[in-house]
Amino acid sequence: MSTPVERRVTVTVAYGSANSLFQREVTLPKGATVERAIHASALLPQYPEIDLSTNKVGIFSKIVALDTLLQTGDRIEVYQPAQGKRKKGE
Repeated sequence: MSTPVERRVTVTVAYGSANSLFQREVTLPKGATVERAIHASALLPQYPEIDLSTNKVGIFSKIVALDTLLQTGDRIEVYQPAQGKRKKGE
């Protein structure tokens, strides 16, 4: 028989900008996705420059899709868009 704790996952959502670092722990029902955790963390209202249709996201530095299911202990990272490619020698 499962307990209520087993039916939930606790994860951390993180984002770093040039001037600040956002990190918040959220607890969600088991079966929650990366996208749901990002919304639950209240990250998006604080950083309007984030567009989940273009910003890549990851779990522990591995790129994942927004519909990836979460496990307790996951660290969801929202990455800044690339600022252009460097040329050789730069």
